[in-house]
Amino acid sequence: GAAAKAGVQPGDVILQLGGKRVDDAAGLREEASRLADGKTTALLVKRGDGTLFLPLTPAPADAG
Repeated sequence: GAAAKAGVQPGDVILQLGGKRVDDAAGLREEASRLADGKTTALLVKRGDGTLFLPLTPAPADAG
């Protein structure tokens, strides 16, 4: 999916999506549903002891 293409790895904790704080899976789904298809946004993840921004580009829902 889009997260894997952005570079999200197992063990990463998603903190923000598009500048909006994400507290849980439901919050992530809610913020993701607001994103425009094909428009890149920033995904802030905690990996190990640090944090990093990854560029996330959502694909259209019907893309295979």
